[in-house]
Amino acid sequence: MNFALPLHPRLVHFPVALLVLGVALHLLHGWRPQGWQGMRWERLSLACLLLGWLTILPAVVSGLADQNAIALDAPARALSNSHISAVFVTAVAFAAAIYLRLRPRSPWEQAPTRWVLLALLLIGLAALVIAGELGGRLVYEFGVGATGG
Repeated sequence: MNFALPLHPRLVHFPVALLVLGVALHLLHGWRPQGWQGMRWERLSLACLLLGWLTILPAVVSGLADQNAIALDAPARALSNSHISAVFVTAVAFAAAIYLRLRPRSPWEQAPTRWVLLALLLIGLAALVIAGELGGRLVYEFGVGATGG
């Protein structure tokens, strides 16, 4: 039995799904702040963002372990470094957005913070899409993380 499964491709779907859902729920909250049938979009958004950010950590660790299998002079190495950079931007943008959501703020900060939060979420989402595209290219063009047979 071979237990050497590539773990990274199995772990990345959780942060991607949760972070995208968190941004979507945040946008929905902006459109309908009162929620729907008692659902609070803002709370659900924060929960998805927190869980999504926490699940980035094991995905990053497994991704760095997979990167060690790429030769230093391989063409996939440069693409892998770009992928890691996009993931770093994703993690920082979403961490800053979560911090803004959790910290107490005065009433005069509400409106500016709302726009900064939206900008951070959209930057994080764009970086997540770029990271996903680069990760897909690593798998489908270079076979990184794919098992044979």
